[in-house]
Amino acid sequence: MENFGERLHSARVMARLSMDQLVERLGGAVSKQSISKYERGLMKPLDGALLVRLSKALNVPVDYFLRDSTLSLEGVDFLIKAGLGSKEVASMIEQTRDQLERRFELEALLGIDFRFVNPLRGRRIASLEDVEAAAEKLRRDWGIGVMSPITRVFDLLEANGVRILELDVTGSLDGLSGLVQGVPVVLLKKNVPGDRKRFTVLDELGHLLLEFGSNLERKDIEKYCRAFAGAMLLPARALNKELGGNTRSRISLPELVHLKEHYGISIQAAMARIHSLGVVSHSARRRFDILVNVKKLKEQEPGEYPIEEKSTRFMKLIYRALAEGAISLSKASVLSRIPIDKLQQETVS
Repeated sequence: MENFGERLHSARVMARLSMDQLVERLGGAVSKQSISKYERGLMKPLDGALLVRLSKALNVPVDYFLRDSTLSLEGVDFLIKAGLGSKEVASMIEQTRDQLERRFELEALLGIDFRFVNPLRGRRIASLEDVEAAAEKLRRDWGIGVMSPITRVFDLLEANGVRILELDVTGSLDGLSGLVQGVPVVLLKKNVPGDRKRFTVLDELGHLLLEFGSNLERKDIEKYCRAFAGAMLLPARALNKELGGNTRSRISLPELVHLKEHYGISIQAAMARIHSLGVVSHSARRRFDILVNVKKLKEQEPGEYPIEEKSTRFMKLIYRALAEGAISLSKASVLSRIPIDKLQQETVS
């Protein structure tokens, strides 16, 4: 219980609750003054009943309050620079801490190395041509070739050491990325369309892997990272094969829908990619932009990528640890936040 106060504060911040709001959720069973004393380490709970009440009020397991805080989040300054409100940033930091603590603990129990090697290290990006070359190199290094669609982007990144966390974010921000203890981490907003998730996570991968000169402005870096995401999802060679090698005066909407359903890229991102590679003229791009506005395609695009993108690595490791006897069922429940009875049903062979 040495870290109870710190853990209570973290759980409250993660839930975006003030002390007064927590008191209200607890039905007045604990005073604001007591909560303040708990968080400052001036007082500790005397019975387990309070821990259960706090657990339910803050939507965390009782074990959360008993766990040591071992993860330093000095590397999440990228959150603070994101232009979000202080309450939102604080919640995202604690959500990140909680998820990473559980993942790192599980990986340590399985003896998994935390180290990450950037395949693009030393490649300075100063042009769109550099971006294309970097995307081709990464595709080769990660074994997906230079033309094939990436079936599951999340699985690809996680298999190569990138941790993907989906957070409860109330703002308009789709994604952020940074290094935490040398580990590349991408944070994504939950409950957004799959094609947007795929593009966002690869955009953030660009921020993690690409190296830029100090003279580049932020807007240029953002442009290059978006181009990197497009190049990863829709390689130039594949695009030429799909649309023909010559410059086109028009691209039909059904062609763009096909690209979306086959390569998992939104029709708007696909058109931006097509235009940047010179496959269509400026006038064709303008006609497309008009079509988007007239048909309100920003609100609801036609077509759908058939494969759901979700982070699966953590649960795969949970099942592996159970199979190898590295953790007990109760420990698996604590780490995964899945009830023991449900885990039992899923692991019965």
